[in-house]
Amino acid sequence: MSIGLAAFLVLTEALYLRHPRRLYVRVYSFGGHLRMGFGMGVVSGIVMSFEFGTNSAAFARAAGSVIGPVIGLEVLTAFFLEAGFLGIMLFGWERVGSKLHFLATCLVSLGTTISAACIMVVNSWMQTPAGVRWESGSLVVDSWWHVVMNRRTVQFLHMLMAALDHGLVSRRGVAAYYLLRGRHTGFARRASRWVSGGEPPAAAPVIPGRRSGRGRDGAAPAGESAGDGGLLGDHALGAL
Repeated sequence: MSIGLAAFLVLTEALYLRHPRRLYVRVYSFGGHLRMGFGMGVVSGIVMSFEFGTNSAAFARAAGSVIGPVIGLEVLTAFFLEAGFLGIMLFGWERVGSKLHFLATCLVSLGTTISAACIMVVNSWMQTPAGVRWESGSLVVDSWWHVVMNRRTVQFLHMLMAALDHGLVSRRGVAAYYLLRGRHTGFARRASRWVSGGEPPAAAPVIPGRRSGRGRDGAAPAGESAGDGGLLGDHALGAL
């Protein structure tokens, strides 16, 4: 949801810079508690990185040379961007210039996208490993290109579009709630119109999702069976 929320905030502040009206500031601050999700994402993401070693020690020993650099890249790029500019985005309206604040919002949004990309690279590689070889009981990377651009990496587009859809729909749901309650109707109505215009078509994530599904090719039969609605199919029963 934070990916779609970040895109919404970038759009709102861009409109504010073009047409400096107080209403845009109110829309930006609308549901401000949701923006704390960025901070929670940074904190939980740091802890989750250590969970590879604490909860999946055997896997971390074997594949640490693959997932470690990707997670490290996420920390050095996405986390630093979010943690470095989140404070300016949340509390900098009256403390920094408007262009600097807009830059902070854009960099936080970029950080969420980079974070999603790194996570989906690791997830895709775990489902369809490529670009590695076994050596002395652990995996050694032969080609980072094949590690990153494996046949399941296309699911990043699917997840990115779905995240944008989810974040924007949730914002429109909050706006609709206020409209039904008759509270803050002015900017709630404006926020709902903006989200409706920027929201991708509901079926858009299906296209890269279908390509991602075709790239499975029996790599994870139990998961494929569950995803196709056959949770009790032969593959799933065999895995059990």
